[in-house]
Amino acid sequence: MKALRALPTAPGRRAIPAICAACTSTTTPSRPFSVLNRPPPNYEGHVPLTKIER
Repeated sequence: MKALRALPTAPGRRAIPAICAACTSTTTPSRPFSVLNRPPPNYEGHVPLTKIER
C-alpha cells in the first residue's frame, strides 16, 4: 500500500479517459461479428453453451 500512495494520482486520472476513449473508438460496425454475434464453431463435436452458462 505504501508503494501505491507514493504514486502521483493526477496523471493516472488523466490517462484513464484517454485509454477508455481509445477502446471505444476501435469498435466499428463494419466488423463481421462481435462478442454477442459470433459465427458457429468450425469443428465437429462442439457443444454450445446453455443460457445459464453464457
